[in-house]
Amino acid sequence: MSKIVFNFIFVIFILTLSLNIISLNYSPLSNLGTQMLSKDLKNTIPGYHTRLREINELKNLTTIPQNNFEIEKTTSLVYESLRHGTRDLLFFENWFLWILSKFYEPLKRTQNIKKIVYSGLGTCNQASAVLNSIAKLNKVPNRFIALNGHVISELKIKNKWIMADADYGIIFPFGYKEMLNKDPKYVGEILRNLLNERGFDDDTIEKYEKILLSTANNKILKVDEAMSPRLLLVETFGEMFNWFFTFLLGLALLTLSQKKN
Repeated sequence: MSKIVFNFIFVIFILTLSLNIISLNYSPLSNLGTQMLSKDLKNTIPGYHTRLREINELKNLTTIPQNNFEIEKTTSLVYESLRHGTRDLLFFENWFLWILSKFYEPLKRTQNIKKIVYSGLGTCNQASAVLNSIAKLNKVPNRFIALNGHVISELKIKNKWIMADADYGIIFPFGYKEMLNKDPKYVGEILRNLLNERGFDDDTIEKYEKILLSTANNKILKVDEAMSPRLLLVETFGEMFNWFFTFLLGLALLTLSQKKN
């Protein structure tokens, strides 16, 4: 009986150890590829539906501080490197979180900056998280602005808050609180010009304007606060637990082998 238990633990130990090692360098980009999300070429927006840059440039920006942080350049880089879209956490990224996500669906969406960048794909809150992470690395105060169904960033540049949307690749000339005191028509005109430059159609612009100017469910998060702090805590725990679990299995094997002797 003890031999059966030993062999079972050994198999699980080797399996989890192998998966943990694979996860260290596993890139979802190899699975997700670079194809656009929409097959309708007429409605394809370069940068939004397709990647315009190699992902390595963005990888470097998330790990190496810049000599001079530029909000326009950085926002454009995130926008042109991550195509818009959703994806589920993959088994080879973290087997433990993958299992948990089957019971709690929100865990399918990662907040891990490395995983987002390495996938080359992200939603609005994930693109904003990447931008905020780069800002934080460069000691630029940053926070999320949760709009009614959309998430953008707000960065403090030269003592002034500036809204930036890395998902749509646009920079506003003002912050959220400042925007609320401006004429909605002026704000709408600014937004229209910004999105027109990126190639978005009138229908998209109209929807964005309604979301931006709706104050019903909008919220300014604290500086450096995660978009979903509790989910990030669970994800961080999960990234450590898969190794801890394997370590416990190793200890169990060592204990059983000593009893054998």
